[in-house]
Amino acid sequence: MSRREAHRRARLEAIEQGALRIVRDGGLDALTMPTLAKEVGGAVGALYRYFASKEELLLALQLRALEAFDRLLARELDSTEGEPPLVRLRGALHSWGRFITEEPELHELLQLSIAHPRALLDDTRAAQVAERFAPMVQRCGALLAEAEAQGALVPGDREARVWVLWGAVTGLEQLRKQDHRRADEHRAESLVDMAIDGLLSGWSASRSQPLDP
Repeated sequence: MSRREAHRRARLEAIEQGALRIVRDGGLDALTMPTLAKEVGGAVGALYRYFASKEELLLALQLRALEAFDRLLARELDSTEGEPPLVRLRGALHSWGRFITEEPELHELLQLSIAHPRALLDDTRAAQVAERFAPMVQRCGALLAEAEAQGALVPGDREARVWVLWGAVTGLEQLRKQDHRRADEHRAESLVDMAIDGLLSGWSASRSQPLDP
């Protein structure tokens, strides 16, 4: 790597880290190019040599966050290799809670991006984010398919089920910030387990009237 390229990469890293700090402290609406220039010590115009627009910056940050989460998810699935599919699925879902602990700024960026009342990216950039997340959904869907093949779950719309599971987990994990005020059985991890158990029970092959999706 040339000296010039090393300098560019270091500056890019500093810009992204500065943007994450702004989002952490003030939310997504606090992230502007002038604010970011002040945070990282430079001119606004210089930022546009790295990112053509704020949307390009937000895209880079979301992709960075998804890549970090993907690594954590892969680590979890590797650690449960050989376990029953629903055991592995539970571990995969709990990896979101570990993401909050291990990568709090990247988690906050993703969570705020998902919950923001307006679309932050145009359709082309949003499609890039969706494409990056798709393999994670597919991995969880494959575990559901394996559970169906083993007779543990009734067949259903696996992609819809994955989204329902992830929606429940990400919503309940927001309660983690208040865990110190709750009894153990009401803490985020316990509530996530309760939600997963309830949903999987509804799709269980042992039910006389199986539910769908």
